[in-house]
Amino acid sequence: MSDGWFVPSMPDWDQSNEMVQQFLIQHAIWTVEEFGIDGWRIDTYAYNDLPFMNRCNQALYNDFPKLSIFGETWVHGVPNQSYFCENNYNVPFKSNLQATTDFQTLFYGIQPALTQPFGWTEGVNKLYTTLSQDFLYKDPMRQVIFLDNHDIARFYSVVNEDTAKYKAAFAWLLTGRGIPQMYYGNEILMAGTTSPNDGYVRLDFPGAGKMIRPISLQRPAERPKKTRCLIISGSWRNSGKAHRPLKQGS
Repeated sequence: MSDGWFVPSMPDWDQSNEMVQQFLIQHAIWTVEEFGIDGWRIDTYAYNDLPFMNRCNQALYNDFPKLSIFGETWVHGVPNQSYFCENNYNVPFKSNLQATTDFQTLFYGIQPALTQPFGWTEGVNKLYTTLSQDFLYKDPMRQVIFLDNHDIARFYSVVNEDTAKYKAAFAWLLTGRGIPQMYYGNEILMAGTTSPNDGYVRLDFPGAGKMIRPISLQRPAERPKKTRCLIISGSWRNSGKAHRPLKQGS
């Protein structure tokens, strides 16, 4: 898996080559320093040479101790996902990646909680069962939780444009353990699926490049359902700032 190309149009770096390794590490350090980056998302992390990634991560930690680094690991099962970040396993290879994109909490937690009927192993119980495996992570609070992204169906479409379910999902996203990640358009109920291709979940934000009246200045009667969700999501974020348990977990 780590030695093959991700797709034919995206050739791999030869991360076993020392000169390539040095270039990638220097480029990562320069990019953080030059642009003041405080968080680094590494795409398709599982396809990289993992020992090299430990070296690259450590070089960044050494120079930027407060930097957050997480990797995209689209795998299935908490044991599989936790293997690629700091964990509590006694195994020969130990990753020093702080966290991953938490597909497990989405696919085996929030999604079934809002799309399946209640049952012993279905519905909201899947969210409980998935989160109960947090003991496998060294620090589950670093996991990056999300409802959707550029590769999967927008969550508003996943719940069949049910605004009540969408609000519940936002409540879990913004008060659950981990670091919440929002995809542009979440706040105004953008819909879309990956059929016939991923472009349909990557459409331009409505009104992009145009002068529009700020939602905060509109009267409630002027706010359609989509813009009301923006107000609600903003309220959740402000609540997280104001209340210590929501901000720090204790």
